[in-house]
Amino acid sequence: MVQVELLIDEGGGYRIWICEKVFKFITEYDERNKDKEIENNAIKKLENLTKMGLQVDMVNIRPEGKKVFRIMIPRKGRIIGFYDNQDFIGINCFRKEGQDLNKSQRKIIEDVSKICATKAWQRKE
Repeated sequence: MVQVELLIDEGGGYRIWICEKVFKFITEYDERNKDKEIENNAIKKLENLTKMGLQVDMVNIRPEGKKVFRIMIPRKGRIIGFYDNQDFIGINCFRKEGQDLNKSQRKIIEDVSKICATKAWQRKE
């Protein structure tokens, strides 16, 4: 059973929930800005996507088949998950720079598809 926690709730009913693995992936990209404050461009992007309604646009959010979608984090990788009503549930992730998926990345997508189909996940509130 994969447990997910709320990462972003921008109002309007759209939220992003992620598991611990995805949280670690995202926080790897913490950076210090010119004022020495920590900021994270991946989280900023996810906040913007949530404000825009988490719409599949074939660039930022794209279907991978079998009810699985990916969110692109530029120059970093992909968050793989699915929708539960208006919520995006991030179950796994991988680094990705090229276009084509390799065998292990396709396996991750297949595993997420199985988690979605069997409902082998739950919210940790």
